[in-house]
Amino acid sequence: MKKFYFFLVALVLGVMSASAADYYLIGGFNNWTLKDSKAKFTASGANEYVLDFQGQLTSGFKINDGTWSNDNANFGAGAGALELGVPYTYAVGGSTGNINLAAGAIDNPHIVLNTANKTLTISGQEAEVVVSYDIWGNLPNASSAWASTELVENNGVWSANNVQVTAASDFGIRELTNGAQTAWISAAATATISGNGTFSCMVEGTNFTITPGTYNLAFDPAAMTLTVTTNGDVPVYSPETLYVIGDLIGTTTHWNPSYGIALTKDGDKFTGVVDFETAFANDYGYFSLCTKLSSSSDDWSVGSRYGATAADTEISSDETLPFVSGDLSWMILPGSYNVTVDFAENTITVVKLGEVVVGAPETLYVIGDLRGDDNHWNPSYGVALTKDGDVFSGTIDIDTAFANDYGYFSFCTELSADAEDWSVGTRYGATEADVEVESGEYYDFMRGETSWKVLPGIYDITVDFGDNTIILSKKVDSVANIEMGNDAAPVYYNLQGVRVDAPANGLYIVVRGDKVAKEIVK
Repeated sequence: MKKFYFFLVALVLGVMSASAADYYLIGGFNNWTLKDSKAKFTASGANEYVLDFQGQLTSGFKINDGTWSNDNANFGAGAGALELGVPYTYAVGGSTGNINLAAGAIDNPHIVLNTANKTLTISGQEAEVVVSYDIWGNLPNASSAWASTELVENNGVWSANNVQVTAASDFGIRELTNGAQTAWISAAATATISGNGTFSCMVEGTNFTITPGTYNLAFDPAAMTLTVTTNGDVPVYSPETLYVIGDLIGTTTHWNPSYGIALTKDGDKFTGVVDFETAFANDYGYFSLCTKLSSSSDDWSVGSRYGATAADTEISSDETLPFVSGDLSWMILPGSYNVTVDFAENTITVVKLGEVVVGAPETLYVIGDLRGDDNHWNPSYGVALTKDGDVFSGTIDIDTAFANDYGYFSFCTELSADAEDWSVGTRYGATEADVEVESGEYYDFMRGETSWKVLPGIYDITVDFGDNTIILSKKVDSVANIEMGNDAAPVYYNLQGVRVDAPANGLYIVVRGDKVAKEIVK
């Protein structure tokens, strides 16, 4: 009996001695909760415990064995920020300290506890450090709530344009590391902003005060300066992207915030070729500049706008004018222009390239009053011309327009899949509406939707993008006006007006002298 008793005691003591203790990380970050499953260490070896900890540890903490006894292990006070891989010694009964392990500073952080050596080690990988800046204040209306105003970086300078202030407001600049504030930057001396100026900044300085107005703000961390210009003055930096918006060629491209012509950036200059069209019921087109296009044709809130110094300023070819922040537009005569925007000089220059863009398209179709009931001004039907360098050629059969002696036509680079959809392709037409065309005469063309008119008939047509001209040569009259006759040997043409020397079975246009008829060849 005694042997069994001693054996049972020894077994219980052995089990107790083999049982691992439970360790928890407790402190201000979890309101000193003793048994928090998210802060419980897991045994990973002899005398070693591991805790996967996500979040920020910047308050005092202890390591507790779960009994809340005097055997609490306190991290030494004043240790400062913990480094990766460095074992820190803790003392049982020591004073509470701060771990200073900021959220996001370490990827996959682990806290490794060795109870034999009384050490604590942080393991993981140092996270990428991303530093950014924003404006933090009670803009725009001096409300009690403070909020962020985004700053965008360009060549080391962090800027925001067109910042609206409706009541005197206070603000500073936050330095953010991986999204968390790491410094508060404000005025080196009391500063009230009411116009243009450059202000010195310092860490933990005096809040800036800004009076009502619209401003461009640019913070330079290297120089620790804040540069301010009022809206209507020159921009303070060149953006990464720039678009021309306004009355551009195309039925859906007039003042559409989701459509613009992207200019090419080269340092502080942006350049590109832009085709301007007239505004509704106007001889001019209007345009301005924007740094970003919207995803919606109704949303004008995106990007920074630049425009003329006064509303509807006329700009002419080979003219250089200043531009400022804002949405005032220039007015320009329709045509193709080389546009240069210089942010170093804050100027815009336009040079007219002629009435059309330089260079021929890959495809070109004649559209308009073509023969056939369903072929009149149908965006899904056109006669394809043959390309040879900058020249397109082919044969067209023009019919009369409804209740008219003439037929009308123009060009498009692409046909639609829908007879109601006029949005595809680039249009070319007459230099003014409804120019009458005579056989054998040259006529200029330009980008746009204006048409020519011509008497019905079958014509050879040549379109030359080298000198921006068209010429029609009449082959036969319209089939609608034919007269029968048998005075000469027949000459056969297919229904597209192409001569056929050896006609097979089918329907042809047959010319005998000055007589024309449609005949079936069998």
